[in-house]
Amino acid sequence: MREPNQTGRKKEHGPRSRPTFVAVVFVAFAVALVACIASMTRMVVTPDGVEYFATASSLVHGKGFTTGLDKPATTWMPLYPILLAGAMALVHGMTAAAVAVNLLAIAAIFVVTWLLVRKWRGRVDWFTWFVAGATALSPAVLIQAMFALSEVAFAALVLLLIYAATKAETDNRWLWGVAVAGVAVALTRHIGIFALTGVAVAWRTRRYWQALLPGAAATGLWMLLAGKGDQLSGFSLQRGLDSVWRSLSGAAGMLGGWPMLGFVVVALVYWRKLREVPNRTPLAALTFLLLTGLGGFFYVAGDLEGRMQLAAHVLLVPCLLAITAVVLANRPFRWAVYAGFAAFIVISAASLWNPHVFGTGGMSFNTPQWRNRKALALIEQTPATTDIYTNAPDGVWFATGHVAYPLPRTDGRCKPKPHEDKGGLVVYFKGLNRPGYVPPEFYNSRVLLDSAGKPMIDNTDEALVVHVRKAQ
Repeated sequence: MREPNQTGRKKEHGPRSRPTFVAVVFVAFAVALVACIASMTRMVVTPDGVEYFATASSLVHGKGFTTGLDKPATTWMPLYPILLAGAMALVHGMTAAAVAVNLLAIAAIFVVTWLLVRKWRGRVDWFTWFVAGATALSPAVLIQAMFALSEVAFAALVLLLIYAATKAETDNRWLWGVAVAGVAVALTRHIGIFALTGVAVAWRTRRYWQALLPGAAATGLWMLLAGKGDQLSGFSLQRGLDSVWRSLSGAAGMLGGWPMLGFVVVALVYWRKLREVPNRTPLAALTFLLLTGLGGFFYVAGDLEGRMQLAAHVLLVPCLLAITAVVLANRPFRWAVYAGFAAFIVISAASLWNPHVFGTGGMSFNTPQWRNRKALALIEQTPATTDIYTNAPDGVWFATGHVAYPLPRTDGRCKPKPHEDKGGLVVYFKGLNRPGYVPPEFYNSRVLLDSAGKPMIDNTDEALVVHVRKAQ
C-alpha cells in the first residue's frame, strides 16, 4: 500500500514545521478542556487530596513543606504539591488549581503522544492525531481527571520519560532529558521507581542506567526522610495473587476490554511485522504494570494496582493502537477496531456525568452532602481558642479552614506526636467508614454540663458533637 505524501519530493523543514506544532498544542488544550469539563463542576476531593491541598497552601503562604493536618507532608512525594502551589498562586481556589494541573498534564499527554507516534512512524497522518486524542481521552485519564491527585501529572511525566528515552536512541543529548524526567517521575510518586525500572529493563544499556540513577537516588533520599509511613507490610500469597489479577483485569477494563489487551499476544505472533511499533515502550509499560501488581505480595498501599497504574495504561494505549495498525492487514477490520475503541471512549466519557459514579459519601469532601453538614457550620462558629478533635480533620479543614486535631487512635498506626488534650469540642462524624479512632464513649467521663445540668451533647444522624473538659 502506498503511503501518503510519498511523491518523491524532499520533505520541507524549517519555519513551515512550526505552525504544525502550534496546531498540536492548540488541539491538545482543546482536548484537555473536554477531559476536564466534568471536574470543573464536581471534582472529587479525597483525604489524600486534602493533604496535597494543605501542603500546597502551606507553601503558598510561606509556612514551608508541611500540612498542619493529620499526616506529615513527607508521607507523599513533593513534586505534585509544588505544582499545586504554583497553580494556587495563579488561580483562585484549591479545586481550580487542581483542575489547572490536570488540564496541563492532559495537554502534555496529547502532545508527547503525538510526538512519540510521529517518531515511531516517521510521518504525520490522521492516525497520529487519532492516537494522541485516544490516549488523552482514554477512560483511565478521564476518570483520574476527576480527582485532586497526582496520577495524571505522574502519567504525563512517565510518558515524557519514555519519549526522552526513545529520542536518546539516536541522540545522546537526550540522555539529559532522561535524567531530568527520571527525577521528576521519582519525586511525583513513590512508585516512580517502578517506572524507572521499566525503562531500565526496556533500554538495557549502561548509558541509560546512568541517566536513571539520579531519579533512583531521589526516591531513596526522600524515603529516608519520609520513613516507612503507616501502610501495612508483610508477605501474603493471596493478597499478591489478587493484586496481579486486579492489575491485568483493570488494565483490560481501561484499554477497551480483553480484546484490545489481547493484541499484546497477537503482537508476539506477528512481531516481525511490527517495524513501526516500538518494542521497548510496551515492555517498559508492562514491566511497570507487573511490578506494581507484584508489590501486593509484600505491601498494602491502598489501590496500588488501581489508579496508581494510570501511567502504564496511558503508555499502552498508543502501543496497542499502533500494533493494531500494523498487525491487522484487513482494512475494514482495522477500522472496526478503531471505531470500537472510539465508541468505548465516548461511552466511558458519558458515564462520568452519572452522579453515582464516584459516590456522594462524606469521603469526597467536595460534595454538598459534606459541605452542608450542620456540624461544620458549628465548627465555623467555634472560637479559634477552642480546640477541635475529630475523626475527619482533613474534611474539616477543607470545608471550613479550621485546623482540627485527630481523635486518638486504637489501631497502632504510625502517627505524629499527639496534640495535648486540652479539652474543647469533639466532633465524631458518622458514616465515614474510618475505623481506628476512639469512639465517642471515650469521653463520657469528661462531658461538660450546661447551666441546666444537662450533658452538652448534640447527637444527630450525621455527627455526634460533645463538649469536653481538659484531660486529667
